[in-house]
Amino acid sequence: MKQLLLGWLLSLSLCDVSSAASPGPIYGDFVWSNTVYVARVIFSDKAKVTFSITETLRGKPGETLTLTPAWGFEAKANTEWLLVSCDKGWQDKNMVGWLMAGYCGWIPAPIIHDGKERYVQTMQWISGTGMEKPDKVFSDQESGYTIEHIKQLLEKLPDENKEATPPAHS
Repeated sequence: MKQLLLGWLLSLSLCDVSSAASPGPIYGDFVWSNTVYVARVIFSDKAKVTFSITETLRGKPGETLTLTPAWGFEAKANTEWLLVSCDKGWQDKNMVGWLMAGYCGWIPAPIIHDGKERYVQTMQWISGTGMEKPDKVFSDQESGYTIEHIKQLLEKLPDENKEATPPAHS
């Protein structure tokens, strides 16, 4: 009976996390990532999502990326996403979504177009938490960072794919 209850609670917790509308502060996942892409969905169904990579912010450039959507992850054709690889942990490297921390190989964040600016959507920033302040607040639940802000955040972190810069000679 206890095993049944424990299994039910674990299943319930996975469903709750996977159905989240958007990930938390996406920049928190950069420390685990060697690859960050801006990509547009060119095909999507329940079995696979194919992205056309439009910009490489970190890592090796690519043209397309076909992934298995995690339960609860939906991406409509022609929508734009920031895709952050999750290179550490026990994840399924060919899965995109938010099942649970460290499981999916790719963590997505939707990109919102507002005039000429593009914002990477994330959950609402909470004042006084030490979190990076967003560039725009859309609602009580969501805010966003510009692509330029994302690039600045990436520059602050080590990138294992970059070649080492030789020391300056004095």
